[in-house]
Amino acid sequence: MPQKVGFFGGTFDPPHLGHLSLAIHATGQMNLDRLLWVLTPISPFKNQTHANLEQRIQMVKLTIEGQPVSEYCSIDVERDPPYYTCDTACLIKQTLSPDDKLYFLLGADSLTGLPKWYHATELVHEYLDGLIVARRPGTPLDLTKLNEQMPGIGQKISFVDMPCIDISSRDIRKKSKSGKSTKKYMPPPVYQFINEFNLYI
Repeated sequence: MPQKVGFFGGTFDPPHLGHLSLAIHATGQMNLDRLLWVLTPISPFKNQTHANLEQRIQMVKLTIEGQPVSEYCSIDVERDPPYYTCDTACLIKQTLSPDDKLYFLLGADSLTGLPKWYHATELVHEYLDGLIVARRPGTPLDLTKLNEQMPGIGQKISFVDMPCIDISSRDIRKKSKSGKSTKKYMPPPVYQFINEFNLYI
């Protein structure tokens, strides 16, 4: 039976409740059979990470513990850089059955910049059956302009309704470094892991 498979990628440095909320709401609203958390060793747009790779893998696994549809995906960890989403989607597609559908999860802020991504048209129209987009507070979204830049993309977009969790991994790192509590932004096991290994201080 064909499956609806979603994936989203990131350095997850650290993973937080915003990631988890998107995963849960996208899974429910889009009726996904599987959701792959693709850990990227280092983003093409960043030159460093803060927690090491093994620590981030462990934090992702702690985040999705008990989530029946979510699973950690090592497809980027097992290949050489650069880690472009187009290449990741191509590799994931090769692991699926021909009738399976592949969806990419992203935030509205990332969607706005999508036309500038590496092989963006190929990503959207050859490898993906849809884009699942979460709106971020304060992020304007001009679908008309997006359609002009990438004709046909509007037909592939589905928006996820989810509670507003206005936090990012960068915010968590900054708060942690300045001594502010970040407990409310992460699943308890992740928060405990960060404290245990004195990360982001």
